[in-house]
Amino acid sequence: ATDHIPLIIVKVAIYSLAILLTRREELLSLKWQDVDLATGRIVIRQTKTIKDFTIIIPTQLIAMWTKLRNLYPNSPFVFGCRKAHYSGMHLCKHIVEAAERYGMEKFTPHDFRRTGMTLLAEQGHRHDVIDAALGHSISGVKKHYLKSNLLEERKNLLQNWADYIDSLLDAENKPVGSNWLWYI
Repeated sequence: ATDHIPLIIVKVAIYSLAILLTRREELLSLKWQDVDLATGRIVIRQTKTIKDFTIIIPTQLIAMWTKLRNLYPNSPFVFGCRKAHYSGMHLCKHIVEAAERYGMEKFTPHDFRRTGMTLLAEQGHRHDVIDAALGHSISGVKKHYLKSNLLEERKNLLQNWADYIDSLLDAENKPVGSNWLWYI
């Protein structure tokens, strides 16, 4: 939150990646046409294994993305950079550099997914809901019997996760949520 990353779009992307636990390209390629800020519903057109993966984003992200939309009204991408989306390589570079500044040996965008899954499981969330939130495909016999996408459970899980992340930032006496992102 206190890093001196100059672009607000980068700060919002990093925060969104930490909250949504998507793969970086899934997040960065997201277009505004696939986002409904009124309901918080987004559709990621193609994940690694799922086509048209629906997510209901936490309230913190609705507020941030609304501000982002107002800052960059002509971009077709949520994380737009000119007519393309923001580069995954640049985002990775910012995350790795921030991790190094805090004494971490290595932390990449994908580590948000691993860390999120681990902490959510330790907090007692159901593994099938965590897997569904991460966009993992169902394998084995369950694939033939479990037809629910667990959307409501995933919505609650991501909102709880966003609140937890904000509580960690708050514990460090840093402004949280939509506040810290708007200071350059």
